[in-house]
Amino acid sequence: MINIQEKLLDFPKSNRGLKPAEYVMPLALMFCGGGRTMEDIREIEIDRGLRKICGLTKVPGSDAIGQWIRKTENLAGLKSINERLVKEIIARSGKNNFTLDTDATLIETEKECAEMHYEGFTAFSVLLSFLADLGLCVCSDYRNGAVHAGVGTKDQIERADDLLKSLGKKLKYSRSDSAGYSADVFNSCSDRGIIFTITADQDAAVKRLFLEGNWAVKTIATLRWQLIFIAGKVIEHGRQLFLKVEDAYFLLLKTIRDKIRSSLAPAPV
Repeated sequence: MINIQEKLLDFPKSNRGLKPAEYVMPLALMFCGGGRTMEDIREIEIDRGLRKICGLTKVPGSDAIGQWIRKTENLAGLKSINERLVKEIIARSGKNNFTLDTDATLIETEKECAEMHYEGFTAFSVLLSFLADLGLCVCSDYRNGAVHAGVGTKDQIERADDLLKSLGKKLKYSRSDSAGYSADVFNSCSDRGIIFTITADQDAAVKRLFLEGNWAVKTIATLRWQLIFIAGKVIEHGRQLFLKVEDAYFLLLKTIRDKIRSSLAPAPV
């Protein structure tokens, strides 16, 4: 890895400057150790034993690393290093068919440039695609928290497919949650011969497509009437009444109760 860094990252112009590896290696060790902020680099600096084992004579501060990593040429170089390492790992894996998992994750932050997420906090959103067979991240896109989770899913699937094809491998399966439920993803996977699974909300359109009419829309009154035929027992505990039913009915009753409550809630003014 040191040799790749020397080829793709700029060296300092003076002898007193730090080499690229002296920025990258402490940063990698920090992330492997569970670091979440740039300030956590101090843990590497004070761990003399780890520094001796890894041959780290110098550890830059958080400000120095931040300035170094924000340079466009260094970001481009790190991206090229990641791509080379990914290709090397895939080529040496001995596998020919792969499964891709695509999902978005949130990074909560208080930075001014971050946007409000629908869960109620400011965040950045990162879309990641992993080869499940190797636990290897092959695609990543950094977005603002307000963006829809599924934006970029199709592009990452196609980039991963192109990457594997360039190595003589095949992307056989693609998996995503409901964020990937879009015609673009369906059509792209179908055109490329990728078998895909997407977890979708069971709305009316999905039920009509897969259940072939073996379902029906129920009113709340009908559901209340049907609950009579579920075996249960009313018990008193702590001056409160509880309905005791089998485990198989608990989630069903809880879901129906929540829907009834939401339907009876007064509309916001």
